[in-house]
Amino acid sequence: METSSVNQHDVFIHFSLEEFRYSFARHLSAAFSRSSISVFVAEDTSGAAVTSNTDFQLPDATQSAIEGTKFIVVVFSKKDAFSPLFLETLVKFLERRKDGLVVVIPVFYGDVTLSMIEQKMESFGEAFSNHLQGRWRNGLIEAANLRGHKSSDQRK
Repeated sequence: METSSVNQHDVFIHFSLEEFRYSFARHLSAAFSRSSISVFVAEDTSGAAVTSNTDFQLPDATQSAIEGTKFIVVVFSKKDAFSPLFLETLVKFLERRKDGLVVVIPVFYGDVTLSMIEQKMESFGEAFSNHLQGRWRNGLIEAANLRGHKSSDQRK
């Protein structure tokens, strides 16, 4: 894709729950904007069910933002493993990370921890057992293991 057709942003904030629109992601986006940092906020409110990681297509705006973003903040929540948009976008960013084109920063939101993903606990365990395979499974584990932040650490 040519640079002129790519949607350029400094930071891409990626999360899966609609309720974040009014809380963490909104505040994070506002903080970046106050610092004159261009932000693309992607949220999955479609409610699409996970079927297969081979037949899911990203929306054009999301694909364009992926190609033009320097940093991604991945906000992990308990429902991420059930969001095709979240999982496919995560895989695309990890591919760009391997090429040295983007920095991926995980944030564990609420009660979510790295060990929940690694040990496949709670909703992550259900998703791993029922449908997560191949690159979505590997992407979720890889991203969770990157150096990140726990959102509750900022409240102290």
